[in-house]
Amino acid sequence: MRDPGRVAAAISVLRRFAERPAPLNILMKDWERSARYAGSKDRAFVRGLCLDSLRVWASHRGREDARLGVFLTLRETWGWGTERIEEAFSGEHGDGALTDEERESQPCDALDLPEFLSDLPEAAGIARSMAHRAPVDLRANTSATHHEPHLEMRALGIGAQIVRDLLGQLARRRQDQAAHGLGFGLGARLDQRLDQRQ
Repeated sequence: MRDPGRVAAAISVLRRFAERPAPLNILMKDWERSARYAGSKDRAFVRGLCLDSLRVWASHRGREDARLGVFLTLRETWGWGTERIEEAFSGEHGDGALTDEERESQPCDALDLPEFLSDLPEAAGIARSMAHRAPVDLRANTSATHHEPHLEMRALGIGAQIVRDLLGQLARRRQDQAAHGLGFGLGARLDQRLDQRQ
């Protein structure tokens, strides 16, 4: 798929969301079933564009028109240039050429927050922080892993602080298990592996 087909797919998913709100995962699975031709990169693109549009759904006027919300997301959030956006809408399999009114549209002042949060004094700051994707978060299941992956991450140059934090969490987990008489065999095996590494 090229940009016009991907953008049109995101608009169709968001139109369904606007008509009858449902979890995006369900709407995406419905689209994926009907679009067997879409590869993994196409699905990731459509999902990412839908999620980024929903993060700024109110301020980018998605409630008024899902197509306008996607247009403003591409321009304001993704930083696409005018030519690329024009091609994405008017190209083959696109959703249709942009109108002059759409080209001149701007985000509004609405807060991208649920109504029950909009009265908070720091609502504007919360809305701004939630308008963008979160930074990458590395997690480890310390009860179902061993030290080799952490050592490999260190060898690959992944931050030393992250590795120290992961090893600290693993050590605390082992102490908790030992204190409660749980997972003694696992703790012993981990200690043995640590000794072998040193």
